[in-house]
Amino acid sequence: MKKSTKLLLPAIVLAILAAVSLLLAFVGGYQNIDIAGTHQRVQPSEFDRLYQPSELKADLDLLAKTLEEVHPDLYAYTPKSSFAQKKESTEKELESPISRIDFYLKVAPLVAMLNEGHTKIYPPYEEYYHFVGQGGLVFPFDLSLRENKVFVAANYSQNSLITTDSELLSINGIPTAEIVGRLLSLASGEKLQGKLGYLEEFFSHMLWLTYKFENEYEIEFISKLDGKHYTRTIAGVTHSTIQAKKKAESKEKDQTYYTYSSLPDQKIGIVDLRQFVDLDRFKEFLKETFTKIQEEGITDLIIDLRENGGGFTELLDPLFSYITDEPVVGGLNFEVKVSKEIKNYYRSTLKWYVKWFPVQYIHPTWRKIWNTPEGGIVVIRRDPEKPKDNPLRFKGQVYLLIGPKTYSTAQGFAAAVQDYKLGTLIGEETGGTACSFGEWYPFDLPHTRLWVFVSTKRVPRPSKTCDDRGVVPDYEVNQSEKDLEKGIDSVMEFTEKLIRVKRSAT
Repeated sequence: MKKSTKLLLPAIVLAILAAVSLLLAFVGGYQNIDIAGTHQRVQPSEFDRLYQPSELKADLDLLAKTLEEVHPDLYAYTPKSSFAQKKESTEKELESPISRIDFYLKVAPLVAMLNEGHTKIYPPYEEYYHFVGQGGLVFPFDLSLRENKVFVAANYSQNSLITTDSELLSINGIPTAEIVGRLLSLASGEKLQGKLGYLEEFFSHMLWLTYKFENEYEIEFISKLDGKHYTRTIAGVTHSTIQAKKKAESKEKDQTYYTYSSLPDQKIGIVDLRQFVDLDRFKEFLKETFTKIQEEGITDLIIDLRENGGGFTELLDPLFSYITDEPVVGGLNFEVKVSKEIKNYYRSTLKWYVKWFPVQYIHPTWRKIWNTPEGGIVVIRRDPEKPKDNPLRFKGQVYLLIGPKTYSTAQGFAAAVQDYKLGTLIGEETGGTACSFGEWYPFDLPHTRLWVFVSTKRVPRPSKTCDDRGVVPDYEVNQSEKDLEKGIDSVMEFTEKLIRVKRSAT
């Protein structure tokens, strides 16, 4: 009996170790993480509610307290004294009952002044989507904000005079420059171009929240058709009309998160990465794409990140394995601020089948966090690792296209490509700073239930050379207005020409 017990014990230990290893691998993958339902939706019956000054001030205090407790370096870009002064002036404006939309308009500038794109208050959406869901008519244009001017990017109205690239001068008698300036005060971001990109995406929503414009819009504009100045009253359109047109256009363009095309006669491959999401699908895409690249004999590869706002860092390792055999840190290093909020949040994100397990004592990263006093910084470092052998690895020249909409994980990839000298960067400076903050801790303010996001990590670039700049391209190329009129991509044209010039030189 004793002999059999002795033989059984090692087997039990091995089984336990195997189970723990499997669990660690399981927990380590982001596919086993749930984004916790931290936001409690506001119901239509609450839309007209006015919140008392005591409730508003309590929300403001909790907002400031949580930002300070969770963010790894809240005052990296804005002095603490300036933030405190702005908070004090905001609190003085909360002496009368107001709606949560009006409260948002008062406190969003406080968070936006921190100039950190991952730390923000989400614009109240329940009221807006209730309005559009009831058939409300919204602003009928998508806009392009550039060179201190406002241009039409898409027209959903019936007015044929207002074509793409017509310049908008005013909306309902208010100069567009004034409107953009006010909306910018609500937008979080490190750099102006990043904030403008945010406004382009949410302009109709923000315009409705801020100015209460709806149904009809008096538009002053310069038509691109004849260069003449006009003022017209334009009927708004339903949100469903806009979405249907966008969906139809998206199908026509066959837009997905990542696509591959090539110029076979020039031996140039083009990978367009719009977002780093869906690890399994991304791995399949890489395998299929680099098989084609090898079969077509591609010698120069262009990776386009100009429309990539980020995603999961787990997708970077497999991507690096296809473009280099040099040691790199693909998943990026980071520093995380320890707080009771982040501990509770991490536990809440685990799926039910692993939530019961004391991961904080087993998982190496979580163990560091749980063993560090609240307020401390945990530094997670990975040594550069040589990628595994990959028969499909590309051995030619890599060109990376970047711009103001290159952000978060995409920006981190661009910084790594530059720091490890894996390719040539072309385009415009990225929308955020190269040494950035990331990973949200989301929470509701208790009374107004505004949805707040605050960064929990600092992500330095591999070279650790940090300043207030984004990733700066090796060749700075802006989209030419003349090329835009002709439908020519200036950055892509420059890159293809550069490839030809380099080939001729060699």
